[in-house]
Amino acid sequence: MAARLAEACGHPSHAFWPQQISLLQEGLIRWERILGPRQISDTYLLALAVAHGSRLVNLDQRLDPQQVPGASANHLWVISAGAAAAG
Repeated sequence: MAARLAEACGHPSHAFWPQQISLLQEGLIRWERILGPRQISDTYLLALAVAHGSRLVNLDQRLDPQQVPGASANHLWVISAGAAAAG
């Protein structure tokens, strides 16, 4: 697992985003669309991707771009569990 993470981080399209936004920032997240506490981190990362004009790659099928104002399907790429296990 660590080797695959290192490989992904070494890819030319990978970028590190410093935390320049806050969960408490008004209007950052549509809290009424959050299904439970497990989605908070992923929703924050989606908001961070939107702030950087980029895309979040994620495994959580429940994550919805509508949870973050200004997000679209272009900001989120969900990898299916079958594809992740096969790779």
